[in-house]
Amino acid sequence: MKSSIGGAMLFVIAIVLTPLMAFASCSDTQTPITIPQDPTQSVDGFGQLNGAAVPNQEWVPWLAKAGALCPEIPAALLAAQIEQESSWNPDAVSGTVPGLHTGGAQGLAQFMPGTWPDWGQDDAGDSNMSPFNPIDAIMAQGRYMCALVEDIKTDPALAGADVVAFALAAYNAGLNNVQKYGGIPPFQETQNYVPSISQLAITKYSVTGTSAGGSPTPGPSGPVAVGTAGPVNAAILAAAEAQIGLPYVYAGGSLTGPSVTDPYDGRGPGFDCSGLVRYAVYQGTGGKVELPRVSRDQGEAGTNVDQVPLNQVQPGDLIAFKFDDVNGGGPTDWTHIGLVSAVSNGVPTQMFNAPESGKNLGYADLTRAFY
Repeated sequence: MKSSIGGAMLFVIAIVLTPLMAFASCSDTQTPITIPQDPTQSVDGFGQLNGAAVPNQEWVPWLAKAGALCPEIPAALLAAQIEQESSWNPDAVSGTVPGLHTGGAQGLAQFMPGTWPDWGQDDAGDSNMSPFNPIDAIMAQGRYMCALVEDIKTDPALAGADVVAFALAAYNAGLNNVQKYGGIPPFQETQNYVPSISQLAITKYSVTGTSAGGSPTPGPSGPVAVGTAGPVNAAILAAAEAQIGLPYVYAGGSLTGPSVTDPYDGRGPGFDCSGLVRYAVYQGTGGKVELPRVSRDQGEAGTNVDQVPLNQVQPGDLIAFKFDDVNGGGPTDWTHIGLVSAVSNGVPTQMFNAPESGKNLGYADLTRAFY
């Protein structure tokens, strides 16, 4: 698919990623080119639960039942969330986290006493509805997560949001905080919580799309392919969104986090556009995919490059920009890159990116870039 927009060419392609190294330069004024990864190698949703990873096999059918309540919250995600919440301890009671919650969350799914009555039912059928009953807790967790998804989907201010990441953030920090900040709140616990669960869902609790060793399935020529939808994309986008509000820093960002100070405005540490994408992909794939360092190389990385329909673009796909003679670049240079964060009717409407010096990491409107 091609479209001429503002003197630039729009392509939608699939790509398998391979590692390179270089420095980065970015600009936020170019026309986007989406790079969803090869759909034949995608990790196909978290829903295929790896029941062997669940410490008590009696809980597996209940995870499957809770994971069938809504399509956005499958069983593998619930399992990963429970590990993060309680380490599978049905008797767990949380301590205080200053600035976030006062403690007292209970059971496998860590329900607060005031929240539990809204979602708890006697699913175990023992006439003793309790957050400390694993069956009751798992089913209540599924109901609550699905309700958060619906709240996010129907909130006009969060239209087109990454509903899974935002629902996880709401479970941890409260829906009010997700609405207040328009995404994952700037609380360290929440920013760690969302990508950690997404990664666990991929690497430990999913069967589909993983090898026996728990790594994403290699593509036919050897490199690891990032899927066009599903848990890898969710984890990549969540890792990026957790950095919201950090400054753009030219040549900033490593595989492990923000770095250096911007030579133009002295702010930092932070990320530039390709540094952010490289970090998010590396973190979201559990260290299995290391992108090139520079945007022009990220846009060319890999083999098996094919154009795909625009309507296959999903949140978490890479979105790159190509424009003639930007920053001295030629017509084949990719000059900016980010991550699709929202899609409407098959068209990217928003991206998460590191824009330019003087600005912070955040969301950019793409609605005027496609027609």
